Amino acid sequence: MAHLVATKTLPNGKAILLAQNDLTIDHLEFSGASVPSPDLNGAGIRYEGGNLKVTNSYFHDNQMNIMGGVVAGGTVVIDHTEFGYTTPSATILSHSLYIGHIASLTVTNSYFHDTSNGHHIKSRADYTDIENNRIVDGNGTSSYSIDMPNGGKGVVLNNVIEQGPHQSNPAIIHFGGESAPYAGSSLLVKGNTILNDYSGSGTAVLNHATTVTAEISGNKLWHVPTLFSGPGHDGGGNSVLSSEPAIDTSHPWTTTTPTPTPTPTVTELYGTSGADTLSGAGGDIAMYGGYGNDTYIVDSAGDKVTEYSGQGVDTVKSSLSFTLGSYTEKLVLTGSNAINGSGLGGKNTIVGNDAANVLTGGKGADVLTGGGGADTFRYLSPGDGLAIGTNVTKGTKVADTITDFKPDTDKVLLDDYNFKMAAGSAVEGVTLVHLTTAYNGTNATGATQFTKGLPALVIDSTNTLYYDANGKGDGYTVLATFQPGINVHASDIVIA
Repeated sequence: MAHLVATKTLPNGKAILLAQNDLTIDHLEFSGASVPSPDLNGAGIRYEGGNLKVTNSYFHDNQMNIMGGVVAGGTVVIDHTEFGYTTPSATILSHSLYIGHIASLTVTNSYFHDTSNGHHIKSRADYTDIENNRIVDGNGTSSYSIDMPNGGKGVVLNNVIEQGPHQSNPAIIHFGGESAPYAGSSLLVKGNTILNDYSGSGTAVLNHATTVTAEISGNKLWHVPTLFSGPGHDGGGNSVLSSEPAIDTSHPWTTTTPTPTPTPTVTELYGTSGADTLSGAGGDIAMYGGYGNDTYIVDSAGDKVTEYSGQGVDTVKSSLSFTLGSYTEKLVLTGSNAINGSGLGGKNTIVGNDAANVLTGGKGADVLTGGGGADTFRYLSPGDGLAIGTNVTKGTKVADTITDFKPDTDKVLLDDYNFKMAAGSAVEGVTLVHLTTAYNGTNATGATQFTKGLPALVIDSTNTLYYDANGKGDGYTVLATFQPGINVHASDIVIA
């Protein structure tokens, strides 16, 4: 891969590369970044705007490897990338990956190691997703392996995390502590292998967000005396290893693709003021529709769709799994592969193909059509529905509409932690209550689940699915309305 080396103090006082607009980095190496005191935070990349995606790259021997500030609505995606050997400082924490307040940070399949007196990953994002990584102190002197100091929605899933013998903080994962947690904060720590090579104490999860209960389950622990400190729930499946497994220290990136001739440049397509069809066929294409009701054809993971506010109702037709971006309203999955489609939070229309799709509308009143195949309609939290106040019937308030649900074939999938229900299939008459009238928050209280004040689901005479957190009528959530003429049963709902 090409290697960008800073051989002297950075003249811009920030980084080797400034990311101020949408940017994708692939197969690049960054090292040597430094700036003088008092900042001491020279970075390989300084993230300042747009959306940043980094894949198959290597950051090492910088004061900080990637550093980002506040970017409203911004997203950062890191995949198959290595971060190592931050330059030690006596006065500044040398974080390997530091991200300020943005919409989301996603880190997958990457390798962090040998960080000096800072955190491997520090994220102030609203949503932080850390999955399938190796986060290893090694001979470094790092503090937290993962730090989410302002809370947010945190997912730490299926990682290998090693606290080394020279660490500067006995806690491994830290949540909250620098401010009141963001609204809607939650923390899931699941399926990780957590190793402690420090001779003293060790705490897997340190939760300083007193209003948030961390869910901790299915982790494998070696020499970790304390599972959690602060509000936490042992969700089961946590186990103690009899010996410490070997740690994979190989580079995470994929093989560099040979450079074709001529050397490619970023290809961009721009629409007109009318209704355009822009196709990403033939490569990784950045498409900008502009005004009009535009259609985008996506067939490569590198294709990018950009729209702006008030410029029409736009459609993406994708043969790959795809998540709609801002101001893009409709997603149609094409081809015959089992792929997935997701909305971003507005009023989206998502249509599956004839294979088995997972459709996630997210926030907003979405219209979801599975198409053929055994489809799954996924709800990550009650926030994906529409909250209703005390003793109010749904009336004209609409959440999602599912147009073609197939009982005994399709499924509704609810996150067990965020919906506060036990994993497994719903139970007819208990977890799922059928009403012959319109639900108003209180008229199912005779059901077993409600008499106990427990969370439950309701389907009423309008064929609408509701979630009630306690069955007391002091507020509930409309999730989705199914098409008329079908009977949805408990076996059609999966809680996992």
